[in-house]
Amino acid sequence: MINLLDGSYSLLEFDTITSGSQQYYRLYSEFPLWHELGNIGFSALPVKWTGISSLKKPFFVKGFMPYLTKEYQMNHYYANAPFALLNYNSGGTQDLNGQLIKAVFSRPVAPGIRLSAFLDFVTSPGHYVNQNASQSSLTLNLSITKPRYKLIAGIDRMQASLEENGGVSTPGDALGFYVDPGSVSVNLKGAASKLGWTRFRGRQEFNIFEPKTANSIPDSIPILIPDSIPNSIPGSISDSIPDAIRDSILQVSVIQDSITLESVSPDTIQNSSRAKLIHSLDYQLIDRYYKDSQTESGDFYLNNFVNDKEAQDSVNFKYFENRLGLANTGFMGDSIKWIFEGGVQHKLIHWGSNSLSGSIQQMGLYGLGELTNESWQARVRAEVNLLGYGFGNYLLNMTGNYFLPDTPWMLTMDLRSESQKPDLFLQAVSGNHDQWFNNLSSQQEQVIKVKASNNVLKMSGELGMSFISNLIYFDEYALPSQTGTSTFVMSADIAKYFVVGPLRSNNNILFQYTPAEEIPLPLVVASTSTYMHHDIHFKNTGGLLELEYGLDIRYSTAYQGYAYRPSTGAFYLQNEIRLGNYPYLDVFLTLRVKRTRFFIRYEHVNSDLTGGNYFPVVNYPVKKRFLKYGVYWHFYD
Repeated sequence: MINLLDGSYSLLEFDTITSGSQQYYRLYSEFPLWHELGNIGFSALPVKWTGISSLKKPFFVKGFMPYLTKEYQMNHYYANAPFALLNYNSGGTQDLNGQLIKAVFSRPVAPGIRLSAFLDFVTSPGHYVNQNASQSSLTLNLSITKPRYKLIAGIDRMQASLEENGGVSTPGDALGFYVDPGSVSVNLKGAASKLGWTRFRGRQEFNIFEPKTANSIPDSIPILIPDSIPNSIPGSISDSIPDAIRDSILQVSVIQDSITLESVSPDTIQNSSRAKLIHSLDYQLIDRYYKDSQTESGDFYLNNFVNDKEAQDSVNFKYFENRLGLANTGFMGDSIKWIFEGGVQHKLIHWGSNSLSGSIQQMGLYGLGELTNESWQARVRAEVNLLGYGFGNYLLNMTGNYFLPDTPWMLTMDLRSESQKPDLFLQAVSGNHDQWFNNLSSQQEQVIKVKASNNVLKMSGELGMSFISNLIYFDEYALPSQTGTSTFVMSADIAKYFVVGPLRSNNNILFQYTPAEEIPLPLVVASTSTYMHHDIHFKNTGGLLELEYGLDIRYSTAYQGYAYRPSTGAFYLQNEIRLGNYPYLDVFLTLRVKRTRFFIRYEHVNSDLTGGNYFPVVNYPVKKRFLKYGVYWHFYD
């Protein structure tokens, strides 16, 4: 995994068998309780506070963020020979919850040049009327490493096509063992939306001086950097070792299919030239189209601007960012390594909704700094906007990691202060279904997080506090609004991974509290993936079969929750019912033989057995119980 902010690499263990059925959903790899609207192709809603929005994330695409690559991260597979992965999930011809195809391909094109390709495709008819969805994403990433030049670049294309049913008309009709979901009436029968997202981003580095050591991962060592390891398992490399310490001090063991390969010297990974010229860019093109051919559906919209004929709304967003800076690396004494990068950044943004459109520009400064030695690491990131829309916008983020001497404990502190002018679409939208014209001011947020983790005990705990001012949210009428006051969110997150003989159990519990009615949050969010792991050896053939079987449980306490508006794709406040207080239970079995992994999963086993409050959003029930199976296959040439 590559950090596009500073060009650093994070090496992760390559998984040999996936623990927990939720890992077959990209959604659940972000956090165990992201909710989709009853269909894996639809937008998703988190049940934890994720911070104030930034200008680069229009509100109508936030629900799809878990399906996309992270903001400043790029997945890249480094392999000495061509490598491929194929993942196919289905439930057979009666599968109303969709089929998923995931493919990965990586190969060295030439000395110092590697290409990685990622494909995800989901088709999901859904359980209820007018709920068909399809979603596809294609990513191509290229890396070029030469003695005095390095390029990391990628292009992403995501498309989603959704039939919007507005939820079930009478929630009680969706409950019961023998209810046919296809016969339940819904609010919208002729509505649909399409979302397209194209993104090109990259970072190039020019060494001003000839580097004294190698600056690339050598071709002779096959290294795989996957994106499938669950972040919530404490004790994995990604959780226990900070990037800078791992890259500059520690010897990193690279895992490939349970075989520990040669240790890689960090000096071969981290570019050690003293000075570099840095250029990075980010181009995004996002468009959303919504139509509703039924004029009677106007009764569904509280603020109705639907024409007498077929109503159509469209929004589009273009974002182009350039950064130009200088970076320098060196040592203080014999033990402290320092890294600094700073420069200017320019942003050009165009936005439009139906007949309303406009363009803005921003100009500012950015800086990155880092100090590392054998036992601690400190990092600072800063940005400030000096010209254009959102004058005075800033971000200041300071993180620190400290390894307690002679112990496996690591302490982490994260401090962040941010002020951001709101998403332009929160200021003005002109459409058939929705219209608003606002003059919203900047949001501010101050965050402090303290975390302790133990790689031996495989556990971690984090305390967090966020102070938010001038929060922007969607009110009960699905219109953007602003508090004009200050509030806070407190959180405590505990994770523990147990291994007792063949028993494995990965557990996470999140406590959170806020007095703000504008931020509906459950008090407790908990999840567990508990299973048995067996290594079955065949003496005659010398083969190995890995077997896992167990269950996943996800739960949140009751909270007010959100409603969903199809015309904008926004989640908004509601006072109708309380949601949550419902466990979701999945059981699974996974087999791995050599490079092939098979799984079978029975999802939402407790459907209609533990109550009927399985509505993550008002009027949107989750999927009924269903069977899923699939294959995960690796190829090495």
